[in-house]
Amino acid sequence: MHRIFRNLAILMVLIVSGTMARAEVKTFKTVPNDGKNVVQFESDAPIEKILGHTSSVTGSIDLNLADITATVSGKFEVDLNTLDTGIGMRNDHMRDNFLETAKYPTASFVFKRFISSEKSSLKPGETTKAVAEGEFSIHGVTKTYQIPVALFYDQTNEAAASRLGGAKGDLLVVNAEFIVKLADHNIERPQMLFLKLAEEQMISVNAAMTDLLP
Repeated sequence: MHRIFRNLAILMVLIVSGTMARAEVKTFKTVPNDGKNVVQFESDAPIEKILGHTSSVTGSIDLNLADITATVSGKFEVDLNTLDTGIGMRNDHMRDNFLETAKYPTASFVFKRFISSEKSSLKPGETTKAVAEGEFSIHGVTKTYQIPVALFYDQTNEAAASRLGGAKGDLLVVNAEFIVKLADHNIERPQMLFLKLAEEQMISVNAAMTDLLP
């Protein structure tokens, strides 16, 4: 009889623990037209260093704050037609002959899981470093990437609202940096840019998200 009660008690603890973990799942989304969100690429070639950036990034993630590595759903997308390198003619050439944005207008990262996290849970005002695994797609080619990220979470407050451009809700800031090899995505360097465009592009992301968007 005691064993039965003990097993029931253990079962109840597991159920309650699972319910609490699920209760900590929040859906965070980027605020439309938030100019503070930035995706940047850096090409450091022998002849020229090129920087390009855009704020046209959208994303959502169902983050499990109680168990970071239990998070299994998310997606981010960038409008490549909005990338700006500071020179109009170079922008046009990059879009038409390099990224071919008429055929492949977006780049995306479909998040699958966190394979590791510095902290098991995330409380208000805390940051954790983690490694996100997912499918990165650009130029019509999809590859699996493991990307180091930093996640900062905070509850609704004045500083959070400021970072969100006045939007309300809890704040999640995602920072990531990773390398993309052009050959991995069948992106050819046009002859006129061969020595001006590096084979490896450093991609960096800074995006703020809120849990109060529909």
